[in-house]
Amino acid sequence: MQITATRCASRHLVCMWPFTPRRSPEEQAVDRAIDLAAATWRHFCETSPLPPNIHLRDRIAFFLPDFRDVLTRRAPVLAEAEDDTVMQIVARGVERSGTHDRRHIERGLGIVLPN
Repeated sequence: MQITATRCASRHLVCMWPFTPRRSPEEQAVDRAIDLAAATWRHFCETSPLPPNIHLRDRIAFFLPDFRDVLTRRAPVLAEAEDDTVMQIVARGVERSGTHDRRHIERGLGIVLPN
C-alpha cells in the first residue's frame, strides 16, 4: 500500500493513504473475468433449455466450454489459465450473479471459494 504525506494549511504533516489497495493488472483481469462470468451465467440461466432440477455442477459443466471460448476472446491473458483457475472464476461469477449463494456453490462444486 502506498502512503503519501502532505502538509495541510496549518503546516502539520498529514498522512493520507488509499482506503482500497491498488490491484495488480492480473488481479484486475481476474476481477473483470469474474464480472464477465456473472453476466454470461445470468444469460445462460435465462436462455438455457436445461430443466431446473439439474444439479449445479452439471449446469456449470454445460456452461463451461462456451464460457472458456468467450473468456479466451475477451481476456487473452487468461487463455492459458488452468482448468481449476477457470472453475474458480466461474464459481465466483455464479456467486456474483446472485443466482446461487456461496454455500450452495461450495456444496455443489465441492470447493471453497476464496474471500
